[in-house]
Amino acid sequence: MHIKRIVLTGAPCTGKTAVINQLESMGHAVMPEISRDYITKDGLSLGGEDPAKNLIPFSAQIWQRRSEQYHSVKDLVGNVYFDRSLMDVIAYMHVGKKEVNADFNPKDFPYHPTVFIFPPWEEIYALDNERWEPFATSLDVHDAMVKTYSENGYHLIEVPRLSVESRCQFIIDASKP
Repeated sequence: MHIKRIVLTGAPCTGKTAVINQLESMGHAVMPEISRDYITKDGLSLGGEDPAKNLIPFSAQIWQRRSEQYHSVKDLVGNVYFDRSLMDVIAYMHVGKKEVNADFNPKDFPYHPTVFIFPPWEEIYALDNERWEPFATSLDVHDAMVKTYSENGYHLIEVPRLSVESRCQFIIDASKP
């Protein structure tokens, strides 16, 4: 059996991290979101609470950290669930109307071809110290995610707006061989 890097993606505050945390508590291998942690610990010099103020260097840092995260699971087998992927960096660059760095080559980091996308969900949307985007921006981010993943050959499955437990079961069932 080989590794399956399964991506959970979507706009901010759509429930991805809650699902990743639940999958981990169920014993599944997961790779957590790294942007929020980076913003909290290191990102103040690169845009602070609003990384869009300095999107190019912020994206370079996130690309580097997600690249390391991608390679860190090379010896695992079975499903590994990722809270976002390198494709998300590219999508955010498109939302910010920035040119994507030529070194950001997603072909060097193939994930499983099926990606789970969490749709915008206004009822659970909330701003905090690391989540700077208003809900309207999350709609743009969602559209950019759909476009970026689709253009790079990924098949998107929309995760239904259900309880965390039901969403986990949906993803587990849909990611079985």
